[in-house]
Amino acid sequence: MKKVLAILLALVLVLAFSVPVMASVTEVEMIGSDENAYVPIVKAKWETSDSWCSSDDDTTKSGTQVLPIVPQGEKTVYFWAVVTDRPLLDIKHVWAEIYHPDETLKVQIELEQIYCTPWGEDNWLAAADCLEYADLAGLVKYGLTNLDGDDIDFGDVYTELFKGEAKMYKGSLTFVHGQPGGFYSVEVYAQDQDSTSVRLVNCFEYVRTVCIEQDFTTVDFGKLKIDEVQKVSGDEDMTTDNKPTLKNGGNIDTTVSVHFSEMYYVDTAGVVTDVELEVVEFDARLGELTTVDPILPCDITPIGDIPICNTWELDLSIHPIKLAQDEAGVNLVGIYRGTITITGEDNGSPTPGTPCPPLPMMP
Repeated sequence: MKKVLAILLALVLVLAFSVPVMASVTEVEMIGSDENAYVPIVKAKWETSDSWCSSDDDTTKSGTQVLPIVPQGEKTVYFWAVVTDRPLLDIKHVWAEIYHPDETLKVQIELEQIYCTPWGEDNWLAAADCLEYADLAGLVKYGLTNLDGDDIDFGDVYTELFKGEAKMYKGSLTFVHGQPGGFYSVEVYAQDQDSTSVRLVNCFEYVRTVCIEQDFTTVDFGKLKIDEVQKVSGDEDMTTDNKPTLKNGGNIDTTVSVHFSEMYYVDTAGVVTDVELEVVEFDARLGELTTVDPILPCDITPIGDIPICNTWELDLSIHPIKLAQDEAGVNLVGIYRGTITITGEDNGSPTPGTPCPPLPMMP
């Protein structure tokens, strides 16, 4: 009887301490390992137009210029930085923030250490040489002071790289068609487990480039009589014949102009003579914009703007008012031939942003 009672008491105790499972709040407080630790420093930074240390698409200008691939190609820009810390192994991340010419953030990318192997072996001499190439090309922006408060210059950074007292980092970003040209600001900063460096800022120029594609080499107005008007309508298909189309293959909004030449008589042998169609007017319309009329031969005439990435139809018409005459005063009917030239000009949109301040060149 006592044994039974003992078992019952044990069961009661077990049941008394059994409670439902309930969710609890989790919490963590991140702390630094050493309040007296050094803050990392971005000692130098630059950009290149290719993967090599000193690539620059226009060596006549200070800093880095990157030319887009037109029409409608992709271009990869590379971002470089030299960072130090004490101890050097404390560096955890190096970031680059790239800003549009209108000063809005485009993207943030993380830079990775280069000239090192997966086994931790570093090629310090190669990193130092890379910096020298970039400095000789006039691409490098240096920080203000190093960990000891001394000024930062090429010799200081080169020596630290050569001695293995700083690391070189690199990242990339591909600019696709439609990315507007202008001046892009880049801010680079480093983080260790305790702190974040001061940002080192400079910019590069994504060169604004006009590129208007057209799908025609001839415009045939057909047959018409004196003082009649003939129109050739375009479309938005770059593959159709005698239906003119224009496409903005550059990296800026572009003002389109047309330039009609004089038209000259073609003789029976098919040779263009020096006999000019005496009075003729043209007109043109771009997309759904207002028709520009009249356009006289030899006048370069703006007809409208095509935004980046757009394909618009081009409507053209001709109005011959007075024909040339032969020596007997008879109108010279037949074929007259001339040319039409399409040109484009940067219309200032989207904004180019603020030009990059010049960087000092090596003496």
